Amino acid sequence: MTGGELHRIEVGDLIWLPQGVPHRFRIRGESPAEILALGIPGGLDGLYTTVGVPASERRIPDSYPADEELARWRAAAVEHGLEVVGPPLPE
Repeated sequence: MTGGELHRIEVGDLIWLPQGVPHRFRIRGESPAEILALGIPGGLDGLYTTVGVPASERRIPDSYPADEELARWRAAAVEHGLEVVGPPLPE
């Protein structure tokens, strides 16, 4: 979802997110996703290092502690000049 508009993207699609436009995403399906994200100007790589948690194994977890992840995003976003503006997308 970008700027209040829902987009469903598929393998090979591209979505451009202008600076300052709120966005969020949910990966749907039963196989892992690979995402290439470019941030220009750079500098957000530290955000993902801070928020990310390495997978314990190579499979989709049965459940995920979304509240814990959202708390990490809120804490780290401030350091990077970002604002978490909403709850995760519904299932």
